[in-house]
Amino acid sequence: ELDYDQGKRALLERLAEESYPAATVQGEVRLEHEQRLAQVTYRVVLGESYRVGQLKVEGEGGLPEGPILAAAGLERGQPFRQSMLADVQHEVYALGAFSSVEVDRELNASAHEVDLRVQVKPLGPHTFRLGVGITSGALQCTQSSTVESVPQWDTHLLARYERRHVFG
Repeated sequence: ELDYDQGKRALLERLAEESYPAATVQGEVRLEHEQRLAQVTYRVVLGESYRVGQLKVEGEGGLPEGPILAAAGLERGQPFRQSMLADVQHEVYALGAFSSVEVDRELNASAHEVDLRVQVKPLGPHTFRLGVGITSGALQCTQSSTVESVPQWDTHLLARYERRHVFG
């Protein structure tokens, strides 16, 4: 059953990546207990191909919407791909102005379009970030045709404070 359900999910994800986010997958499993076999049949209904519709931005507060839309890099009417959601999230988050970015899709069946909603949460005026890391490895040195292996360890601590809107 797990393989059957994973197969259905994989088909739906692949179809959404190929511009068919409204496709449906139904299936049937026939078990032959004595031979320990299962025969799986999937029925796929593609429906219409979908295109990108409206891109809505929510939660930006006083920040301008233009750079967010530009970072998303989508044009209305281009073929929809499911991976666009992750791409838009990555690009908007890379602007560096948000603590979180979530992208949701909404199917508009009458227009065969997928409207995208980008929900952002701006960073506060004070941001403090802390990171710790450890690296290990070996350094090889050559001197007069001999090779030495010197163990190398690196530990580091990174702290960053940022004050936004200092001058209003």
